[in-house]
Amino acid sequence: MSDVLAALGLDLVLAAAIVLFVFTAAIGLPLLLGNLRWHRYTATSTAHQVLGDTYASWTVDHSLKAMILACEREGIAVPDLVMVVADTSAVHLYVASPALIAPEPWVASPDGIVWSTSLVELQDAPVRASTINTFTGLVTLGVSVGGRVFVDLSQAKGLIAITGDKGYRRALAARWIDDFSTSPWSTGTTIDLLDLDDLATARTTTAASSHQVIAKAAAGAVGVAFLAQAPTKADSAALLRALGTPGCRLPVIALGRARHARWKFTAHADGWVTSDFLPTVQAGVVSLASALPDAAHPDSLPLKAAA
Repeated sequence: MSDVLAALGLDLVLAAAIVLFVFTAAIGLPLLLGNLRWHRYTATSTAHQVLGDTYASWTVDHSLKAMILACEREGIAVPDLVMVVADTSAVHLYVASPALIAPEPWVASPDGIVWSTSLVELQDAPVRASTINTFTGLVTLGVSVGGRVFVDLSQAKGLIAITGDKGYRRALAARWIDDFSTSPWSTGTTIDLLDLDDLATARTTTAASSHQVIAKAAAGAVGVAFLAQAPTKADSAALLRALGTPGCRLPVIALGRARHARWKFTAHADGWVTSDFLPTVQAGVVSLASALPDAAHPDSLPLKAAA
């Protein structure tokens, strides 16, 4: 009899646990998913709300180091990159100039614009100790239907403008400042801010004037500069000449419209970031490991390299 009661008691406890689980799932799970969805789809407006993805950054850093070592081993020139796209199974490198020969385990696309390899192949690939200051301009752009997108701002070879919603363009600038401050491939990169004191961090310095930024660009300094607004007409001409100097790797980003901008990004209040040549992305997605966007933006573009 005691065994029967004990078994009955156990069944009651088990039943109660199941009921509690179902109730918690019914009430708590929608709240949890609602919070995740808020983070994924709501635009951020202040620097501390901008979210990064350390998993994706580690994956890209490992991929870059593996690619550099593979190129050195096979005597292939390390390509400049316009864009890196990482998804849950592979990494795709969009090279600045077509390169039909890629080192193992990378495979070049028929047109030589994209080098791809699987994450499985990269797991055992040997890596170089550092990225030798090759990709210091690489920052997170966001997540598209093809994966998490990184873009190398130093490949603009001209002024970069962030337009659109005022709060969100500052949040995007803050995201990039954080990338330059923390990404392993940007170690040692100087970050100059002009009239953007509210975005200052322990890693940034304040530029005295646009002339200082122009001088650094002309000298071929490795770094980045953020401007609160587009330079004046007179300064624009000098800045464009400096940014066009061979070997210049100093991206200059202006917040707001800039008539002579080479690359333009528009930050929308709903969290989307669009441009005229890169994939349309959501900039607030929490993690590469999380689900990709439920639906493409109406103005989304297919993945392609810069013209």
